[in-house]
Amino acid sequence: MHTWTDAARKELDTYIIKARAGLTAAGADPDEVLDDLRRHIDEEAAAKGIAIVTHEDVRRIIGRIGPVAPEAPSSGPGGPTAAPNTPAASTTGSFLKAVCIFFGVALPAFTLAFELFSGMCANALFNPVPTVWHMLLVAYVPVMNAVVIAHLNPSGVGRRTVLGWLNAVAVGIAAYYSLLFLPFAPFALMGVVVLGLGLVPLSPYLALIVAIVVRLRLRKLEPAVRALPGLWRGLALALLVLAVLDAPKIVTRAGIQMATSGRQETRLTGIELLRALGSRSQLLRYCYVPDRGTPDLVGFLFSMFGRTVPINDARGVYYRVTGVPFNAVRPPRIRGLRGGQVLDVEQFDFEQAGDQVAARLKGLSLEESRIDGIVNANGGTAYTEWTLAFRNGSAMQREARAQIMLPPGGVVSRLTLWIDGEPREAAFGPRATVKDAYRKVVERRRDPVLITTCGPDRILMQCFPVPPNGGTMKVRIGITSPLALESRAAGLVRAPYFTERNFDVPGEVRHAVWYEGDGPLQSVPSNVTATIEQSGQNSHALRADLTEAQLGTPFSFRALRNPAVSETWTVDSRGGGTDMVLQRVCESTNNLPKRLVLVLDASKGMKEHAETVAREIAVLPQGTEVAVIAAGDVVTDLAPPGRYSLDGLDAIAGQYKVMAFIGGCDNVPALLRAWNIAAEKPDSVILWLHATQPVLLSGIESLAQKYERRPDTPILYDIQLDNGPNRIAEQLERFPAVRRAPHFGDTNADCTQVIDELCGRQAHYFFERSTVEGTNAPPAAPRGNDHVARLWARDEISRLSSSRRTADRTWAATIATNYQLVTPISGAVVLETARQYIDAGLVPIDEETAPRVIPEPGVFGVLVLGGAILLRRARQAHV
Repeated sequence: MHTWTDAARKELDTYIIKARAGLTAAGADPDEVLDDLRRHIDEEAAAKGIAIVTHEDVRRIIGRIGPVAPEAPSSGPGGPTAAPNTPAASTTGSFLKAVCIFFGVALPAFTLAFELFSGMCANALFNPVPTVWHMLLVAYVPVMNAVVIAHLNPSGVGRRTVLGWLNAVAVGIAAYYSLLFLPFAPFALMGVVVLGLGLVPLSPYLALIVAIVVRLRLRKLEPAVRALPGLWRGLALALLVLAVLDAPKIVTRAGIQMATSGRQETRLTGIELLRALGSRSQLLRYCYVPDRGTPDLVGFLFSMFGRTVPINDARGVYYRVTGVPFNAVRPPRIRGLRGGQVLDVEQFDFEQAGDQVAARLKGLSLEESRIDGIVNANGGTAYTEWTLAFRNGSAMQREARAQIMLPPGGVVSRLTLWIDGEPREAAFGPRATVKDAYRKVVERRRDPVLITTCGPDRILMQCFPVPPNGGTMKVRIGITSPLALESRAAGLVRAPYFTERNFDVPGEVRHAVWYEGDGPLQSVPSNVTATIEQSGQNSHALRADLTEAQLGTPFSFRALRNPAVSETWTVDSRGGGTDMVLQRVCESTNNLPKRLVLVLDASKGMKEHAETVAREIAVLPQGTEVAVIAAGDVVTDLAPPGRYSLDGLDAIAGQYKVMAFIGGCDNVPALLRAWNIAAEKPDSVILWLHATQPVLLSGIESLAQKYERRPDTPILYDIQLDNGPNRIAEQLERFPAVRRAPHFGDTNADCTQVIDELCGRQAHYFFERSTVEGTNAPPAAPRGNDHVARLWARDEISRLSSSRRTADRTWAATIATNYQLVTPISGAVVLETARQYIDAGLVPIDEETAPRVIPEPGVFGVLVLGGAILLRRARQAHV
């Protein structure tokens, strides 16, 4: 049983109408003859196994059996009917089919495979198949061309609607890529004409032509039926799919252009667009490769009409959108522009010998860490040595970099690098001198280590090279710090910790902490349990093995002291040995500031601290004017200057708690506004409560000018509630009026203590140091150690370096060199050879003058020890 298509019936009816007049004229019975013709066609179709009889089948059978009668000439506009099936037509159809298979199937398939294997187009122009979905869409075109070609026969009649839709999608995809390659088509044609090459870049056009040709052939299967369906809708579907695939990139490109615009409204719109619809992974790529240089389809189009967004700007946008710095996220894999290789940004150090920690480097890790310390509680000092060993598992030399948070008020007073297994001490000198010496040695691939400051109580450590293929590099940083007094009877000691690093700390690595003191040591409430020991009346120890997260909480402990000891002294040996440094315990209670201006960060990192901040707002003193400013995407005045009741403060706290806390926010505009408000009244104070500030989103010079030009500038208390860098503080470290509030691990307690001391609700205990002529010690005052003199020198350097007089700053640098301290105007560097020190104009310190936790025997000690051994042997011989 078989089925006649409508076109087949119409074909036979048309033939019968034409043949009836001839049969009648010949004297035959037209109905009988034509019935026989129908029956013959049915029988032949059955014999051939044709399930569906098409108009082509009817033509072929009629053509084979010949005309049943002379046909009347056709008078239609098309003229006489052509012969339906001739040998020439058959030959032409076979040739056309072979051409379509080669140019529409084989060549596009080869081109796709060649691009996936070699990345030629991605290397030279752009990546046409940036994702698996793009690859499948491109592969769809030759596959669908092959499917349609295979159905250009009677079997395709019943599927012409489906095939028409599928072919239309292929036409749309091929047209999209043809448009994309349009600028390069002339060069490809020249290659074909001149060199006989260039078919590969022309494959989108050839595939498009074949898709159109086979569509026309598919339509001719039933010419009497309406046009082949689905063309425009299939084209629209193809373009829609491609647009959906590229939508995140398109939005990200447009968003980053807007987010770096010169107009604030446009920037905010761009940030909101990126947060809602942008691609985070694509945005991260722009933090390493400029957007015009990214080899992908959308990037190429934007390169023709957009502008280049600098990498630093892209990093700022990434932070504003996500609230996370770019180097806290694993870098992306990026296809490079040479050799068909993939550019692994973890393998390349873009900031070597620079001033930024930047991204994590592949293969570089911390292998060992030990923190040794000694606490002189009665003398009010602590000395910590942090020994770090780095391992490099990559095949190239690495520079290990880290930003380290020092104990409050701490200063680096020793730096050691192990070269060929031997410890080498650093040279201390002016900041520019030591940095220049370090950079020159790095360029020669030698062994230096450099320490400079990068904000209050922060240092930047750089050591190069960590040898490749499993090589190690070992450094030691010595830190002098004061005891952070809670009262006359106790003070806190905090261990140093990383705030930013370009190396990994494997989970199995532990920081081995060991402090000893002359008085009892106590753990403070935290997530760490420390071991406390007492080996004698004046010998106490505290030990702990800490994970990286535990050390960065941070880790602190309490040292108890004799409250009766209010003074200590030491000989100022670094100053020539003719004076003393006297240190006193002081107690003060602040008066209420005339105006208290709070700047509250609204970044994503503050969400977990919102309750703490709101609680502090609710208990602010009612006897002073309060102003509250929120640093969000825009500066918002939560409360204008005024005196507020408890209910009013509660309302302000409630406003802050319900803020969005999304992305990263620029705090500089809010600080500028706060300074203007605070400067209206004398004795005003700014409290800046914020999360990490890993990116400087706007210029700092306007704020620096205010602290530089006005002598009685409002004091700014920097209260950072989490662990991380603070780019704003780095730029303001030279101003004494910008003060970092200490952080000992308990955010609630730390925040409360700062505000209570500031508002006079709690007494503030601190050490005051001064020099005294002569060496007569005060009566009953115990002698302290040399760290007392170092801390006095740090205070003096801070005072002198803030002066506008060149002579004062020069003298400050001299003091820093004499006392071997790293300050905002000085640094420390270890070089490999004596010639390098001479070339840099630096002198390494004598190891005997360096502070130490575990005393090492000097020459006198060795002589005493040797004499004791000889004396013992003499006694044994006598016996």
